[in-house]
Amino acid sequence: GLTRLSFQPYSFKQLQQIITSRLNKVKAFEEDALQLVSRKVAALSGDARRCLDICRRATEICGHSAADTSSTGLVGMSHVMDALNEMFSSAYITAIKCVSVQEQLFLRAIIAEFRRLGLEEATFQQ
Repeated sequence: GLTRLSFQPYSFKQLQQIITSRLNKVKAFEEDALQLVSRKVAALSGDARRCLDICRRATEICGHSAADTSSTGLVGMSHVMDALNEMFSSAYITAIKCVSVQEQLFLRAIIAEFRRLGLEEATFQQ
């Protein structure tokens, strides 16, 4: 219906407690990695679901890297940073970073034309 409940965002200590309760006393994360996830999400949104999604993705990244090299098996800071970068980066920005040099030049020309004309659109001929 039209009734909404607004919840206050969780603090980093609350998020850290939620994660550790979900882990159920299994030592899967380094302490610093847990703290990084909870602090980052608390600063941005305070959403527990986002925090758990990041932890899930970090464990997937750790699992893939453990198959490639010998490591401690714990989810570390590098795994969490990779997961955070995936979750908070835009698909558009990632696509632009991966284009060729010619495509970058074309995009720069379009931006220069927009700035020169002061318009938000231009024809392909321009």
